Amino acid sequence: MKTRHYVLIGILVLALAAGAIYSFVNYGTACPRKATARFLDDYNSLVVQFSDTFNRAASTSRIALSPVIGELQSIKREVDDLDDVCQEATQLKAATVYAMDASIDGFMLFMADAPDKDVAAKFGEATRRTETATRKIGVLVKAAGGGR
Repeated sequence: MKTRHYVLIGILVLALAAGAIYSFVNYGTACPRKATARFLDDYNSLVVQFSDTFNRAASTSRIALSPVIGELQSIKREVDDLDDVCQEATQLKAATVYAMDASIDGFMLFMADAPDKDVAAKFGEATRRTETATRKIGVLVKAAGGGR
């Protein structure tokens, strides 16, 4: 379960990065400032919600995991439904959904009593995908005129 902790840390970093960059978004760029700010606010809220639910899933027994996985899937769908305010936001959203999918798949493997190495590999993939999504936050902020 050590790998789950790395994924949780990655998700928390993603949430913190989204919140921290909110204030760096400026006017007059490819990504409209106000729309990007709203996107990041909604995005951050959902990522924090996913992180909290992920943490709960990590401490849930196999037999009781199904409803928590359902909650993770619901949050992932909400992220996927966020408005595409610009190309960079769309890329961030896609990278985040991809990372969330890997996390959910890890829990599904765990619930199905898959070999530990397979579960660990899926959570490792989720960590790498989360790191990619975190980098996409910086790309979005730069496109919105922030981070200069």
